[in-house]
Amino acid sequence: MAFTVNFYSIAKRDNSTLVPSNPIETAQCVLKDGASLLDPVLLLEHSGAPYFSHFAFEGRYYKVTDIRSVRNNLWELAGTVDVLASWKSNILATSAFVAYDTTANTEITDRRLSTKTTTTRTESVGTAGDMLGRGYCVAVNTVGESACATYIMELSTAAELLDTLSQTMERLFPSAEEPEPEDPDDPDSPSTGVAGTIEEIVSRIDNAITNGFRQLVGSANAADCIKSAFLIPIPYSYISGTMETVKLGIYDTGRRGKRRTSRGIQTSMNVSIPWQATDWRRNAPYTEIYLYIPFLGMLSFPPSALIGATMFNILVAFDETAGDAIFTVSVDTATGGTASKVIGQYTANIAAAFPIGSSNITPAALATTVVGAAAAVGSAVVTGGATAVAAGTATIAGEFNSATPLPSSVGSAGGGALLALWGYAPRCMVVFHDTNIAPASVSAVIGTPANAVKSLAGLTGYVETRNFSVSGAMTDRERADINRLMDGGVYIE
Repeated sequence: MAFTVNFYSIAKRDNSTLVPSNPIETAQCVLKDGASLLDPVLLLEHSGAPYFSHFAFEGRYYKVTDIRSVRNNLWELAGTVDVLASWKSNILATSAFVAYDTTANTEITDRRLSTKTTTTRTESVGTAGDMLGRGYCVAVNTVGESACATYIMELSTAAELLDTLSQTMERLFPSAEEPEPEDPDDPDSPSTGVAGTIEEIVSRIDNAITNGFRQLVGSANAADCIKSAFLIPIPYSYISGTMETVKLGIYDTGRRGKRRTSRGIQTSMNVSIPWQATDWRRNAPYTEIYLYIPFLGMLSFPPSALIGATMFNILVAFDETAGDAIFTVSVDTATGGTASKVIGQYTANIAAAFPIGSSNITPAALATTVVGAAAAVGSAVVTGGATAVAAGTATIAGEFNSATPLPSSVGSAGGGALLALWGYAPRCMVVFHDTNIAPASVSAVIGTPANAVKSLAGLTGYVETRNFSVSGAMTDRERADINRLMDGGVYIE
């Protein structure tokens, strides 16, 4: 029995669903006796060697596997069924779990690609707050004439408090001088008798009372009325309050400050996230994200919590009388920079001890407001450098710590830092471990992770499935071959 056979000469991948079209020749052929329908051998009369790559008959497509000459102008063409082309419509009608396809992937990590040993780093500098680090003032907590009071003072004014007190005491109670020793031969000398002895005793008692009173007033009263003093890293002009003369007990210092009746100030800052990838490489272990916050330190965030965000927003609420601060970090999740997702809150103390009078600087306070060993009244260290700005005659020297928690740390970043490492603007650093080759350069050949159930009718290019199961009127061998090929990866063309 003769069959009408279409012959093709096309370039086709072995694992492709491409259906041959535009036959270059059509001829009548017969099957060799005993040939299989899935692995047929055709007998074809043809002048010259028949150079074909595929043929089709009886609804199936075949790949030519061998061409042999039988005798003059009679040829045997051996073939095997091309199950992907023959049953393409059945394959595309199937829904299956797709492990890889060529759909753009932005979220699922492709573990088939290795990473480079070198990294690249991008950094962005953000917008600083309107006050933190832009100047300094001193918060002095005192016991006044009738109540406790907190004054915000300029550096120079605070540094002058004790100088003023000391000078005032000296004017009011000058040091008593020891009497001249008497010369018994001097006719003008006081009598060395009983009267002279009484006069000497009275003089010495008066001297003792005067010195004792000076000491009492100078140290046990006025100076002790300064209960604490902190150097606050905000400009004096940003503080509101009623201007009053500072009193230490009943002593009027003649120095003025802004008396605070309320506590708490807010400021904000932000910085963009300089992403280096727009696909799944935004996640760990390819991307690391670090946020530097002035006066708090360095924080590390899992990039998975930031995908889709473009900006860090930092709200700082702090007590300007003691330096206690809470930093609320959020990210924008919508175009336009709207902060809508809080990712952490951290506490620190942004003040430094300001040693003045007998203010109570406890070890606990020093642990969170680290100042160098040469701390003294009347200066601050300029943010971002080692230059000291003098306010009076003394200087504060030394370094201030930065909070640097491990990426797994939870809660407070710990410790205040008066001197910010990189100024008073926040910074965001992205460390990128790129893949050895760009994912887009290989997606057409090996696809990208999909991990979803999909209808194959909507897919093109490379597709790799898991546990594929086709349905159709094919033989069991064809069905098994289709399922095996689909799970190994095919090209839908």
